[in-house]
Amino acid sequence: MASPTDVAGLNAWFKADAITGLVDGDPVSTWVESQSAANATQGTAAKKPVYKTAQVNSLPAVRFDGVDDVMTSTASSSLTATTVFVVAKVTAATVGRALRGAGNDGGLEFRINATDFQQVVRQNVADVSSSTSTVTEDAWQSWTTSFANASTYAFYAGGTANGTGTHAVTLTAAQTTALGAGLTGGAGFDFMVGDIAEIIVYDSVLSAGDRATVHTYIQDKYGITVSDYAGAPRVTYQHAVQIG
Repeated sequence: MASPTDVAGLNAWFKADAITGLVDGDPVSTWVESQSAANATQGTAAKKPVYKTAQVNSLPAVRFDGVDDVMTSTASSSLTATTVFVVAKVTAATVGRALRGAGNDGGLEFRINATDFQQVVRQNVADVSSSTSTVTEDAWQSWTTSFANASTYAFYAGGTANGTGTHAVTLTAAQTTALGAGLTGGAGFDFMVGDIAEIIVYDSVLSAGDRATVHTYIQDKYGITVSDYAGAPRVTYQHAVQIG
């Protein structure tokens, strides 16, 4: 089976099945970060999302209420170049619903916004780039985005390209990451309502082949079909029969 560790540059990796010791409906205080131990945490009871078992392909997810749930990680949301993969289900896609937030002004937010998914750079006035596809509510989907400072951005839905472009924005270094909301501080905004099963972050704009490796991992693990599936080649066995 393919793994995110097969691709160089893995920066942050949040997977709900790495959370241990919880039962269905328990509040999540710590979401283990499986690459560098930059765990996401929440100490305020009312702002904790909940752990839900058997949500996608019998695997768990973390459920955010869309009101004030948010988790904070020291993982950077302002890498000079990045590719972000998310496996999630939104139950309401109206306005802005952040999957992986910008931390604070100057980071890169990846969110759902009514009919598309967006990158939002929050630096006083938000700089927004949008995909070209429609988001399906109440359905598990695989979404991917890439970004490089003062260069290009791209979106992918289920492995298929869904909008590209160029921009002149440079992120502010050392911004933290929010999960389930746009920002980590203050009242926050762009609160997500729905479930997140996995978020995988790299420190570069991945090649098509490397994206396919991660998408293959997602399909194999979650049963979500991707267009660039790159499973192991089929092995054909030939049998020789000795006579005499």
